Amino acid sequence: MHFPVSGIVEAAAQPTVLLVDDDENILDVVQESLRDAGYAVLTAANGLQALQILTEDAGKLDVVFSDVSMPGGMSGIELAKHAYQVRPDLRVILTSGYSPNWLPELPPNCEFLPKPYEMSDLDRRLRRKRRQSDRAAPSE
Repeated sequence: MHFPVSGIVEAAAQPTVLLVDDDENILDVVQESLRDAGYAVLTAANGLQALQILTEDAGKLDVVFSDVSMPGGMSGIELAKHAYQVRPDLRVILTSGYSPNWLPELPPNCEFLPKPYEMSDLDRRLRRKRRQSDRAAPSE
């Protein structure tokens, strides 16, 4: 028998995403879509809120998905740099409506997803980043 592969992540392997965006509508839609796809989601409306979550809950996080341009004194790029200081193995995906050519240099190991994006593209990148991390993890 052949069964179709589901787009849902199994509950036992539910990765946790820190979603950071200053646009409340985007935050709500992406959060709901990620939860529907089986991800646990923490949200922040700006880089400073995200940094607080990173400081308190870094061990719970699998990936940070952040907008690059945000008000409040900290961009997604600066957030990524702080995230790597808190947890060097943390996966970070940045997004922006601006071309990457117009953005400051992204930190090493950051992936860029241009806006507008499809949720299937984000899900695929989240899964790919997870597989890369799983391969890099030492086996027991």
